[in-house]
Amino acid sequence: MTVEASYFTGLGYSAADAANLAASHNEMTGSSAAGSSAPTSAHVGDLQAAGRAVPPPPLNPAHQAVVDKRVAELRALNIDEAEARAVAAEEARYQRGSADQRAAMLAESEAQRSEDAMQTAVDKSMAPPRSPHEYLLGPAGDTPADAALDTAFRQAMFDAAIPREIGNSVAAGVEKTAQFLLKASPEQAERYMGEQEAALRRVWGSAFDARLEVFESFLRTAASRSAPLKDLLQNHPELFSKWEVADALSRVAEHQRRIATR
Repeated sequence: MTVEASYFTGLGYSAADAANLAASHNEMTGSSAAGSSAPTSAHVGDLQAAGRAVPPPPLNPAHQAVVDKRVAELRALNIDEAEARAVAAEEARYQRGSADQRAAMLAESEAQRSEDAMQTAVDKSMAPPRSPHEYLLGPAGDTPADAALDTAFRQAMFDAAIPREIGNSVAAGVEKTAQFLLKASPEQAERYMGEQEAALRRVWGSAFDARLEVFESFLRTAASRSAPLKDLLQNHPELFSKWEVADALSRVAEHQRRIATR
């Protein structure tokens, strides 16, 4: 915005000072003012060093009309021109600052609402089912022991507040691992376990140790609430070695930790 020297003369500066101030402003903002003297940016610093105030020009042309109206009101109260313009310019700047602050607050509020909506959606997707029977597991088997294990596994997942879809995936992963290891040789079982750990390391990267601790802590807590699950983990921990199972349960555990710290 180009500022004429008359703006500063209206604030009580001499013609020479006003010309230098206008030229300095226009030089710094990339504007040009016809009839102004050669730019002298140092003049502003000289005035400040001499203890003289250097009021900045209006923020934009739209504010000039506000300033002029306020100057007229102040002049009607017998306030001199220089002081009236200084007061009006400061008020306009304050109003602009307040408007910018309100806009920033609104933008922040909108961003917070968006973040809250996203968090609500995540919480909803991670909510546990209403009962253990909502988990869609495979056939429980023909024996009473199989049925008891199925019931215990469902209850353990429900007590651990595992979401239905993740619980279904975990159960399928455990079952798939059990079927493979049942037919595998010791060498094949060892290779399988190594492959699952390698895949998990690739997925978790540098967070492997921290997330593994979260996963194992989650299993220990779940086992403390379920005797059948505790026995299963103690006797056959390899059933939970599939990398997708570890990753899914660690995400559940991390989400529950975030909720607990809100």
